[in-house]
Amino acid sequence: WQCVEGAVLGIFVLLKRQAALIRTLKQETENGEVPLAVHLADKMLKEVHVPSHTQAVRKSALDTILLLEDEWHDELTMLGPHLGDGIAAAIEEERDPRNLLASFKVVRKVMADFPAACVSREALTALFDTLSSYFPITFQPPKGDKIGITGDDLREALSQAFSASPRFTDLVVPFLLDASKDIEADVDATVAQAMQTLVFCLEKFGASAAQKHLKDILATARDQVCRTKTTCARDFCRCVVESLKIAMTGVPAGLHPSWVAKDVVPELNEMAEDASKGR
Repeated sequence: WQCVEGAVLGIFVLLKRQAALIRTLKQETENGEVPLAVHLADKMLKEVHVPSHTQAVRKSALDTILLLEDEWHDELTMLGPHLGDGIAAAIEEERDPRNLLASFKVVRKVMADFPAACVSREALTALFDTLSSYFPITFQPPKGDKIGITGDDLREALSQAFSASPRFTDLVVPFLLDASKDIEADVDATVAQAMQTLVFCLEKFGASAAQKHLKDILATARDQVCRTKTTCARDFCRCVVESLKIAMTGVPAGLHPSWVAKDVVPELNEMAEDASKGR
């Protein structure tokens, strides 16, 4: 236990400063010979329970994973689903803003830059569950803060992680729509953050994702604006407009896709009916 801090830091330094040498070395395992970097990454992800350690050790572990993702991509890919499992375990229960930025970046990279085989469905769900536990981000630096991390920094990093892969689409979109219905304190800030994040993610996920979820987006906006006392009508309206724009990306002018008649027109008719009744 006492050796973990030195061991993790040592692995980081070796991978960073002795990369050329490390790339020539192999490690004999029960499954045959593997590159030493693969063995080191596998052992660290499996044997080091990152959440149990101090902030500094956790940060070192996350920095090492980031280094591996950036400079040892091919070797890390050899871990297969163990990579996603290890990352999901490493980022659990984090609360320090410095480590959260690193955690969000680690997730973004593994989802965006590595094959789907490296993140199983179970690991995908675990990663999402951890990311969503931080939403909404209300962090404000304490008085006299010297770290320099802001709430906007964390919100931006979380949005980047949420939108890193289309595989997150069916988890992120329903979650953010549910979050926009939050009736607890600071509801305005939560709704605004949910709608902004949703638009950000849809822009990354693309037109097909927007088309798939457009009906639910329109229904949520209609219910919240027309049938509640929300003060966030502008946020919902902006989300609807931007979602429609994204969904229509690439659709030739004058063409009316079947999904428009099926999912969009009925919702817009209901909105118009609510408006005519003064709701």
